[in-house]
Amino acid sequence: MVLKSFLLEVPGLQMLKIEADPNQVTLTLRSTTARIKCPSCCRSARRIHSRYWRRVVDAPCLGRSVVNHIEVRRFRCDNRACQRQTFAERLGPAIEPYARRTSRQRLQLEAVSVALSAQAAARLSVDLRMAASASTMLRLVRRIPLPVAEPPTCIGVDDWAMRRGHRYGTLIVDLQRRRPIEVLPDREASTLALWLTEHPQVKIVTRDRSKVYAEAITIGAPQATQVADRWHLICNLGDVVEKVLRRHSRALQAAANSQTDDPESVSQLPAPAPASPVTSPAPGQVDERRRRFDEVIDLHAQGWSVARISRHMNLHRATVSRYIVTCELPRRGGTSATSTVTPYIAHIRQRWTEGCQNGRQLWREITDRGFAGSYESIRRALRHFRQGDGRRVRHGPALALPAARPRSPRQAKWLFTSDPNGLPVGSKAYLERLLQQSDELVVFYELCQRFVGLITGGDSTGLATWIGAAYAAPNIELRRFANGIESDRAAVEAAIVLPWSNGQLEGQINRLCEFRKLWPAFSGNSGRIGKVVVVDVAG
Repeated sequence: MVLKSFLLEVPGLQMLKIEADPNQVTLTLRSTTARIKCPSCCRSARRIHSRYWRRVVDAPCLGRSVVNHIEVRRFRCDNRACQRQTFAERLGPAIEPYARRTSRQRLQLEAVSVALSAQAAARLSVDLRMAASASTMLRLVRRIPLPVAEPPTCIGVDDWAMRRGHRYGTLIVDLQRRRPIEVLPDREASTLALWLTEHPQVKIVTRDRSKVYAEAITIGAPQATQVADRWHLICNLGDVVEKVLRRHSRALQAAANSQTDDPESVSQLPAPAPASPVTSPAPGQVDERRRRFDEVIDLHAQGWSVARISRHMNLHRATVSRYIVTCELPRRGGTSATSTVTPYIAHIRQRWTEGCQNGRQLWREITDRGFAGSYESIRRALRHFRQGDGRRVRHGPALALPAARPRSPRQAKWLFTSDPNGLPVGSKAYLERLLQQSDELVVFYELCQRFVGLITGGDSTGLATWIGAAYAAPNIELRRFANGIESDRAAVEAAIVLPWSNGQLEGQINRLCEFRKLWPAFSGNSGRIGKVVVVDVAG
């Protein structure tokens, strides 16, 4: 039984001699098969041309390395039409032609080299009685064939920046296996359509709101169901909210002013700290801005386009658009830093006037009320209550309440797309005051909440009703958004019903960008790009 464990499973192999020492077992073997088939023409041959010895290292056994000395014969091929005149006999799958190690030792070394680095695998192979160099380990890894994956049926596509603002590619991810499968060299519709044509098994494709990808999927995979990304849908709605709020800057300011009129709201809501001192603009600068603003409004009233006004006034198009949308001159002022202590100023002022002027005690009291900041924040806030020399006083001056500063449209847009039950108390109160300023904002807020509920609710039956209500809304921005939803309605309904999205593509793109410094080595070879980079990202 022990001797059988040393022998190779090769038919016709005869044992001649065995030699053993504490570290190695040497076997001398001979092949005795009478007829051998020619590897080219497969005709049996029996005439022996010559003999030679092969040294083949086998997997270790019983803590000893195993070396096989095999006497191998060369035969003459009797088929005159065959390209071979002589050939060496094959010893079966256990010993490959020209191999110096058996298949079972090679498989064991491959497992070690895949699990470890080349240097570590080489060191471990000595202890395993299968000594091999680091170069051999690398060669074995490179010879391992790549696994053949099943054709993907559910994929996601998204663009990624090879060089931001200049060159972009397209990443394709298998959503079921959560692995990238291809990197296309550009984000053109024709390139993606060609790839989809070569993969007709694709049934579901997720994408963002890009019309280029929608066109490519329609051309290359008409049988596939397109799924719009839910995050992009809500993000696009947030952009619409920002545009609408730009026209209601006075409502944003009024909501902030009403906050300071209510002492209870001041004690609860976070408000910005006193603005840092800034130099007031010169009167001439204010007059010049006012003159340019009035001229932009007059030219727009005369029917001039934004591009024409921008060229005539030498202003950026975004500035001209902002003047036209807001219909008032934007204010300029210093930046203000928010403070975590501001919501608790009223309590601190009350306790200070009552005689509690110990910073640690005040910090412990507001911590019990929900304050999560450090004592250093309280110490800085109490400087306003102390005299110039820094000593405590019995009745120090009260800390003035910060001037009301409205939230920007970008800061306030998330109030319209977020769940009202999950909003902080201050944000919810600010939203209520903002909706009181305009009936148009009330209707707009209800439609935004209905759309978010549709996207996250899993039921697409109310989408058609929402589109009709959006068309009847007074906001032209919302009507344009509804028009885009209607044109991409099938993909939006699929996004509501199906669980697939482009979420995991964002993570894969971040991993792919880590290899951006390697990109010059692959530039100009699109086939190698898709193979090499994807293997690195997935592995």
